[in-house]
Amino acid sequence: MEKVPGVCPNPWGRDGRAFYLAAHERGVLPKSFTATLATLHTLDWRALGLGFLSEPPPGRGFVQREIAKWRELIDASEHAPEPILTDLVGWLEANAPATQHVCLVHGAYRTGNLLIHDDRVSAVLDWELEVLGDPMYDVAYVLSDLNREGTQLLSNLVERDAFVRDYEAATGFTIDEDVCRYYNLLYAMRSVAFWMSASGLYASGRSNDIRLARTAWSVPDVLDRAAKELGY
Repeated sequence: MEKVPGVCPNPWGRDGRAFYLAAHERGVLPKSFTATLATLHTLDWRALGLGFLSEPPPGRGFVQREIAKWRELIDASEHAPEPILTDLVGWLEANAPATQHVCLVHGAYRTGNLLIHDDRVSAVLDWELEVLGDPMYDVAYVLSDLNREGTQLLSNLVERDAFVRDYEAATGFTIDEDVCRYYNLLYAMRSVAFWMSASGLYASGRSNDIRLARTAWSVPDVLDRAAKELGY
């Protein structure tokens, strides 16, 4: 990869939030944020040689593969059973949507995972979660309230209506709110898998990084959010 100019302000810090708010008011970066995601979702991934990422089986294959992947990580963590997690996984399996379009999916598209130069996205970072799958998986992540703090702006940057309008116009895809709600619950499972795995490494002595111990605190918080979404 070549060197790309840009900065990556932390959206969780005071300075970063101020950076994105100012960029929102100028109006250029919000459009670039949406256009970049639309570009990723409309790339010809076959022509670009990205087939090695493995195209999911048709229908519910993408979702089923994601559930299986995160279930394996949860099982490997040897964490004590969590009743809400068991319920969540059962709900996800029973309500899996079919994928209407297969595209390159980033998996964590938000401010903080982008380089910004001259009020435009110059590069997309943090690719370890990329898959071929449903574009609504990324859209749900953008729409999630987990990626903003103290503001209604998506990723502390983009107005929701503007994002929906510009994304749909650029891709030709219609954002399905029900599917996005489903994927936000799948993200809850994924987050729990991350934190159980990380804290399990510390608890078992496979790592002495004290930062991993802190991640156990996030598990009940994520499950509490999921329980509310499920109607508890």
